[in-house]
Amino acid sequence: MLYAMLSHNGAFPIIALLFAAALALLAGRLRARWLAVPVWVLAGFAALFCAAGLYGSWRIHSITAATPAPGEMVDVGGYRMHILAEGASPLGAAPVIWIAGQHSAGFALKHLHDGIKADYRSILFDRPGAGWSEAGPFPRRTALEAAELHTLLERAGERGPFVVVGHSYGGLLAVNFARRYPEQVAALVLLDATPPDSLVYGGFDGLAMVSRLGMLQALARSVGVQSDLLDVMASRNPRAADQYLPVKEALGENLALINRAEAGPKAGWATASIFSEGAHPQVLDTAFDLVVYDGELGDMPVYVVLPGTLQSLDWDDDEAVTAFQAATGMPAADLSRFAHISEAMRYRFLQVSSAARLLRAPAGTGHLFPYETPGFVIDLVRQAVASPVPADDAVGGANAPQRR
Repeated sequence: MLYAMLSHNGAFPIIALLFAAALALLAGRLRARWLAVPVWVLAGFAALFCAAGLYGSWRIHSITAATPAPGEMVDVGGYRMHILAEGASPLGAAPVIWIAGQHSAGFALKHLHDGIKADYRSILFDRPGAGWSEAGPFPRRTALEAAELHTLLERAGERGPFVVVGHSYGGLLAVNFARRYPEQVAALVLLDATPPDSLVYGGFDGLAMVSRLGMLQALARSVGVQSDLLDVMASRNPRAADQYLPVKEALGENLALINRAEAGPKAGWATASIFSEGAHPQVLDTAFDLVVYDGELGDMPVYVVLPGTLQSLDWDDDEAVTAFQAATGMPAADLSRFAHISEAMRYRFLQVSSAARLLRAPAGTGHLFPYETPGFVIDLVRQAVASPVPADDAVGGANAPQRR
């Protein structure tokens, strides 16, 4: 309820004003001065937050008003989602849907969309709260967003079946969409998709940290501080700055466009909400709707694409390991087991379909290989459109050429 309220631009200063008024009223009724003074101080702070919120609301409005949606806004049941569909597929070729990682706007994969739209129908969309889409209902859940995507495609007039491509947490949405609407999926391309196992058995509650960062971003933007979540994460972990450099290089001006579209608090609250579904102990309640288990996709063609380098942490780097332990609280005795589990569970999606095939991104690439080697991903998706069933010589296979 609180997330839903605060996701709307202008809500923060109203709530702050109500708090200030309530505290001032309380302070006026207190007879003991030693009690009234701190209450007056709190009322003053609430008034300052109200003023900051008014400034933030004005700034948000000025930024978003100058950043119109590049695609179509479609009503999906009392709120609107943004979809950008470009290009035309040859007769019999499936359109492609791109789903970005985290809870990012569709434009986070614009560089890949641009790489195929001249030859195939290519579709980007913003999940509620992200990009240009309105906030929608809370709490945000992957099961809900699979249904929202289905409604969006139907009402936008896009006809499947589709080749659905999902990266990271977007891959989790892609596989959930495929389980619920298998007739709408010609093939599934999972780019190092997040397995639900990692949420339960990951060894630390990483999604809770991302959820908290989403809250901080939302609050900052409510008072006019236009912080970027990637920059916040990089500031907490300097090594992340280098890791996210390929994202900034691949997206270029599109990254700035996303930040302008998400100038308000809705994206931060949506991020906080969606990642709470995998945080402890909430994941125990959401896991049944979230997981896609062995065999549930029948014989659907599934490309399980993993990075060239599976380990995101150099375990021989003492400084990196120490920083990881400080961030997660993981005992040194558990590190080797964590390394093994985190690698093994990357293969879990091979079990969801009898037609799943493992492919590897070029050597040396990490989790962000859709940005490090976009040409590889574009070639792979073209192949999935041309021949949905993964072949032995598929791009990224053991004997396949790999291009950057």
